[in-house]
Amino acid sequence: MMLPALSRLSDGRDHELRDLLTEIADSLKLTEDDRIEPLASGNGTKLYSRVQWAFTYMAQAKLLDKVGRGLYRITQRGLELLASAPERIDNRVLRGYPEFVTFMSRSRMIGSDEVASEHPAATASDPDTMLDQAARTIREQIVLELTERVKGLSPSEFEILAIQLLEAVGYGRGRVTGGTGDRGIDGILEGDKLGLDRVYVQCKRFSSANVGGGDVRNFIGALHQHRATRGVYMTTATFTDEAVTSAQSSTYSIALLDGRRIAELMYDYNIGVITDRTIVLKRIDEGRFIAQ
Repeated sequence: MMLPALSRLSDGRDHELRDLLTEIADSLKLTEDDRIEPLASGNGTKLYSRVQWAFTYMAQAKLLDKVGRGLYRITQRGLELLASAPERIDNRVLRGYPEFVTFMSRSRMIGSDEVASEHPAATASDPDTMLDQAARTIREQIVLELTERVKGLSPSEFEILAIQLLEAVGYGRGRVTGGTGDRGIDGILEGDKLGLDRVYVQCKRFSSANVGGGDVRNFIGALHQHRATRGVYMTTATFTDEAVTSAQSSTYSIALLDGRRIAELMYDYNIGVITDRTIVLKRIDEGRFIAQ
């Protein structure tokens, strides 16, 4: 399914996933029943679900870019793969790209070739394992997308998000303080009504540069100026080893949250995400069948 899907993007234009369904189904010679077969949940068809996941997997391998909601564009890497005239594209091919290996490792689905199938009917092991794997993979895909979305926020938007997230985690009621004269502090969370248990927040929105040891030491200096003992340093990038060491060796209690950790917390605490659907699983009520 991946090869015909990627081939439809070879013109380099932006394509809406839904608009490609018929072309992909035709190339795979799917029957009308295959095309309309619904998911067990009733939310869409198996064909659309499998095409959607094929696009998601290829995006993780950087063969294509997601440029909007349901909108995709082939990358130079994708064009190079098509130029090599592969007989098929499946998970084994995608594992040749380190970004995809990282994605699959995090979602613990290295052994799964479900999406590699050229037919919309899934084949896998026991249902419980399939559901568990699917949930992890969906979480990982959304976390990766959230990480990129947060990088696109303005500095002030990132500060607001940071306070909202820390409030949801349970740090207390917060407020943004960033601006001229903030003395290195972008937000404060009140752990109690008297303000005796304050947590000070620093936010750095970087697209590529990482936070180093000097940045963390500057934050420690800002905590000292405010006579604070606890702080949270949040960045859309990552922390260097020196930065981690600086935080750990400090006499202050400092939590470091990088872009991925922020995205994970957003997912877990429903910040920037909504529930798509709920699946109700049932089991036999053994008590109902106990002989009286």
